[in-house]
Amino acid sequence: MSHGVNQELLDKSSKQLYRMITKDKPMILDLKPEFGIELALGVPYAYSLYERGLLAGVTTSIEMQPFYYFCQHVSEYYTRRTVDNEKAGLYSLPNSWIHHNAIALKGVDYSLLSPEDQISVNGVLDYREWVCPPYKEYYRSTEDDLRTVVITNKYNIDHGERPQGFFDIDGLRNMFDMLSEKGYRIIYKRTRNTEKHFAYDENEVQSINQGFTNIVTMDRTTKVAGMLTDFGLVEAYKKLGVTTMDYEVDMLRNSKNDPLMRYNEAQLRIMADCTHYISVCGGNSILSALFGGTLITYVHKGKELREGYFGENSYIRKLSNANVIPVLDPIPQGGTNNYIGIYDAIENNF
Repeated sequence: MSHGVNQELLDKSSKQLYRMITKDKPMILDLKPEFGIELALGVPYAYSLYERGLLAGVTTSIEMQPFYYFCQHVSEYYTRRTVDNEKAGLYSLPNSWIHHNAIALKGVDYSLLSPEDQISVNGVLDYREWVCPPYKEYYRSTEDDLRTVVITNKYNIDHGERPQGFFDIDGLRNMFDMLSEKGYRIIYKRTRNTEKHFAYDENEVQSINQGFTNIVTMDRTTKVAGMLTDFGLVEAYKKLGVTTMDYEVDMLRNSKNDPLMRYNEAQLRIMADCTHYISVCGGNSILSALFGGTLITYVHKGKELREGYFGENSYIRKLSNANVIPVLDPIPQGGTNNYIGIYDAIENNF
């Protein structure tokens, strides 16, 4: 009689055993997970190793060196990321899953915890070898409040499902109006998934292949698409101080007389000089949480909807002690986004 073996669990255990054996020896990390997961799990472990003199180098995806500014030996080897945890190199990390580390925190699998204990570990990692680099202190150029808000958006297929957790044209227009009336400049950021200077995962590649590149106006009743895109909306609001991250990156390169400045270095410098951020959940929110300040994060599905996920011990708060304001909007199948919570959060916190 043969017994089934969980190969994923076996691979994970062997990688963790190897990490324990080599605990006090210099390490080279080899990572290519989704962007946000690398920021939340990979980079803090790398910085922890660096602080202890144990980081020999990092092999990562293209354009990631600015996030590993503290490491002398960074190889930007990968042009594609992956959602496969094993292939992404996550099993070599103390935290191999972003939504909790129940084993380290409670000593048992999440499924065996009481409802109360599950709530207590949601969004919480093992922080013994986890230190986020001080990006704001390293990259900022001023301590003045520039009254600038960075809005980060996305328009991607998510594990086979059509894009839904994004800011649509009406939502963006309302945010632009509210923030402009409050005297803020606005920098709008959305990756089109066609930029050559980034590495993309399977979800992003699938988004390109299926033509999800532009957010357009949409009649919520008839579902008929219009002609105005999100970047067209930005252009229409240009006189009110709304620009794009791409534009700001070009302006920074020109001001520094450095046309070859890395995109992510420029982006980190720009975001480090800001104090207010609005983002859809996922990698965009994690990026926006690296700089302190106030972050409104919009959550429409996933583990982030679990009770307690954004508690005081959540990784997204511990990245830089940002004031994280989650707006939960669970969307039923075939439903539409409701941004009222975002408008309320802007009104009360900006």
